[in-house]
Amino acid sequence: NVNNEIGLAADMMLQNAFDKELPGNTSPIASGWLPGLEAKGSVMQDVLGISNVYAAVRYTFNDGAASLGPFPPYGGTVNQINNALNIEVGKGFLITNDLMLIPFIQGGYDSLQTSQNFGGQSTNGTTNGYVGVGLRADYALTERLVLTGRLGWAETVDGNVSIGPSNINRSLGDMPAWQAGAGFDYLMTGHWHLYGGVDYTDFALAGGAPYMPPIGAATEKFNELNFHLGIAWSF
Repeated sequence: NVNNEIGLAADMMLQNAFDKELPGNTSPIASGWLPGLEAKGSVMQDVLGISNVYAAVRYTFNDGAASLGPFPPYGGTVNQINNALNIEVGKGFLITNDLMLIPFIQGGYDSLQTSQNFGGQSTNGTTNGYVGVGLRADYALTERLVLTGRLGWAETVDGNVSIGPSNINRSLGDMPAWQAGAGFDYLMTGHWHLYGGVDYTDFALAGGAPYMPPIGAATEKFNELNFHLGIAWSF
């Protein structure tokens, strides 16, 4: 039931986004809580004689304000819009009547748009894709309550940063992404489930440009903690 459902949840992201610049240069850090929504869908069926074939998609949208620091010349707040898409395909292995392990391959896309008025509107954008693998575990604590854990690794691909208002574009190199999460799914009545959880992602993109001169190599680094709670319909 928990792997054949569609759901919609409220989401709250704590995001830290910063440039790790060359030694001797200051590095801007944008940190803040970004409210949003999460939509998900998953299916697990027997396909061509293969049992428990699993596929899932999840989209998260967050929009809010973050503080910019940690010291001058950086300060104030910055508006941030974050879009994230994740797709997984794998196979479930029933270890016991209560425990299923699901190894999977994954791919996705991340987009962060930031804007701030520095005596004139400045808009920056960072985008990247990623591909990797992961492992999910579903444990039925009771007939109604399932607990879930998830670990994932991926490599970022096709990263790009655009720096406004001059529209400077730079390609970003590939670096690892690490993921961990935990959640629950509770059958309330009929087909309706209450679900929620927390997910952590740590990833970086190499070879970008810092926000302030002197221009040099920098690493765009992101730490994201997402809390979500919502309703799902099983089929």
